[in-house]
Amino acid sequence: MAEVLSIEDDPTWFEHVRRQLAEKGIQNVRHELRTEATYADLSGVEDGSIDFALVDGTDRAACIKSVLPKLKKVSALYLDNSDKDMTKPDGDLRQAEKALLEGTRNRGGSVRYFSDFSPTNFFVEQGMLVKFS
Repeated sequence: MAEVLSIEDDPTWFEHVRRQLAEKGIQNVRHELRTEATYADLSGVEDGSIDFALVDGTDRAACIKSVLPKLKKVSALYLDNSDKDMTKPDGDLRQAEKALLEGTRNRGGSVRYFSDFSPTNFFVEQGMLVKFS
């Protein structure tokens, strides 16, 4: 059975998701609450073992750098809200986008930007999907 690893750093959100997983009886999710210092640490995950990663939340640049070596040769990575800090050239999302584009160049892959309405918001947001092959 496939497994999902979900890492959170917000205790309130962690508890919300934990309750939903329990209510729905979902058991294939490894759901972890971490501190800021350990949030992006994937040292316990085998290199080349992940099919898909979705990066959202805190310290996205560090998360991108941590997850790239963990992805399988054929895999995908989605960076949510990749347009959030467009006016901050050294902001976290600009650094995450830079790391993801560099990883795509190094590994070979294709990048697709999405700009559309988010299902939970009344405004347009951008995301990046990278497919490695």
